[in-house]
Amino acid sequence: MLDDSLYDYLQTFVGITNLVGTRIWPDALPQKPVKPVMPAMVWQCVSDVPAYSHGGDSGLDEARYQFTCWGSTPLQVRQLAIQVRVALGGKVVALPDGTKFRSLIESMRRSDEPTTGLYRFIVDVNFLHTP
Repeated sequence: MLDDSLYDYLQTFVGITNLVGTRIWPDALPQKPVKPVMPAMVWQCVSDVPAYSHGGDSGLDEARYQFTCWGSTPLQVRQLAIQVRVALGGKVVALPDGTKFRSLIESMRRSDEPTTGLYRFIVDVNFLHTP
């Protein structure tokens, strides 16, 4: 799975870390009493399956990840979503650990959370990667 390599990549992408620092979590925001400072980002793997071609198994996996940008203002979430797009939109990346991926933005949408008073922007990204 791409998780560890992707997390390492995000932690070194300056456009993202300038906004969130180390507030990048898998799966969900920390719950009370450890309420995170905003903005923050959560990412999760939605699916990760072998990629096939007409000749059979391609030797690559295809994964779909969802990146949820959280913030106290609409501007915070928009700025963070733009940086996720810059980091992952149409990229071919070879990481130091040998992992390689190609990423494409599938969708970007704002989806606020009225009960918490937080703003949210969701970015869906497809990856073709080495297993």
